[in-house]
Amino acid sequence: MTNIKEFGARGDGTGMETAFIQKAIDECAAKGGGTVLLPAGLYKSGSIILKNNVTLHLENGAVIEGSGDINDYPGNMATFIDAVGNKLGRSLIYAENAENVSLEGRGTIRGAGKLFPREHPQFKERPFLLRFNACRNVSVSDLRLENSAAWVSHYFKCEDLRISSLLIKSRVNDNNDGIDIDSCKRVKISDCSIDTGDDAICIKSTSPEPSRDISIANCLITTSCAAIKIGTESIGDFRNIAVSNCVIYDTEHGGIKLFSVDGAKMENIVISNIIMDNVMGPVMLRLGERKRTYFEGQEARPAGYMKDILISSIIAKVSENKRCPAGICISGIPGHRIENVVFENMTLEMPGGFDGVVPSNVPENEKNYPTFNMFGILPSWAFFIRHVKNMCLRNIKIKQSAPDVREAFFCEDADEITKENVIFTTL
Repeated sequence: MTNIKEFGARGDGTGMETAFIQKAIDECAAKGGGTVLLPAGLYKSGSIILKNNVTLHLENGAVIEGSGDINDYPGNMATFIDAVGNKLGRSLIYAENAENVSLEGRGTIRGAGKLFPREHPQFKERPFLLRFNACRNVSVSDLRLENSAAWVSHYFKCEDLRISSLLIKSRVNDNNDGIDIDSCKRVKISDCSIDTGDDAICIKSTSPEPSRDISIANCLITTSCAAIKIGTESIGDFRNIAVSNCVIYDTEHGGIKLFSVDGAKMENIVISNIIMDNVMGPVMLRLGERKRTYFEGQEARPAGYMKDILISSIIAKVSENKRCPAGICISGIPGHRIENVVFENMTLEMPGGFDGVVPSNVPENEKNYPTFNMFGILPSWAFFIRHVKNMCLRNIKIKQSAPDVREAFFCEDADEITKENVIFTTL
């Protein structure tokens, strides 16, 4: 085991420790690998680069605190443009083309999120907390991750990735996603507690390579955006993804969101055993045709498809949303239907209470950013189903807390829709 204090690190919070930590990692890697230990203490740092076969272990009481100077985060890390126009890539902890890398311990990695506000000249280049780019056999576990300036963690084109038992708290800046899985294969996420100012767990594909073979289980989530989302950036495909045994609470912009809007083919998705409490919008499925790209030289894709989706065993209490009162929304676009979807064994409580004008026409908005409010007021309070083929609703009870002038159920351009034991009631 290599102790960073042997390389000059002090851990007293008085100066930058980047060089000492990096030297310990480099020498450990040069010897074939091992564990680099950060004892209890406060270590101020810029970018730290992880290397092959190295485990960075933070003892209980050890804190790595990110610098507030953008120059301490080298700009030569691989960058991309995200869905809202930020040029991202810089990071506090970074690894690229590395194998057998671990980040672990009961310590804390704290970002400088408060020091990169929107008016900061480098706001659109502010750093991630963690980023793993094209790495293999990666493990991140047991840590506390706080106050990132951008996304808390981004895993891009990684394979054989394990993320477990993290405590994530980050609401100090914009786009504070918790865990972003981007064009990765063979991923396990489990037993995490996440409190974020943007999407808590988001599976993306900013490259043409798919995100596939992914399991998410046993997580506690609260967020001011979406709890579990697939596809905000969706130029690559999504296959074989299972989400189970999660509790979602006090969440503003949706519990479960599945999107293909940049050409992705999405299939074999199973969501099961989910509790939602005080969630604004329970489930949304959207197939669109935005055609966005994320790297120079990428070619936009036409609309993809969404099919073979099972969502089951859901208990949800939906909070009031006066601007856009939404139930479950499933919408493709003309000529591109969402297919083969099953909703079963669900108990939902909706707020109801809408007494305004029921819209006679809902815009398609094929190119819009996908979100619950993209269509405005919907003509139904429970299910909105449009451009869908072969959908089964089975053993579903939905009640509204107050009378609503809209119908419970709306279908348009929807074929082979079956309902078995679907009950709508008003308290």
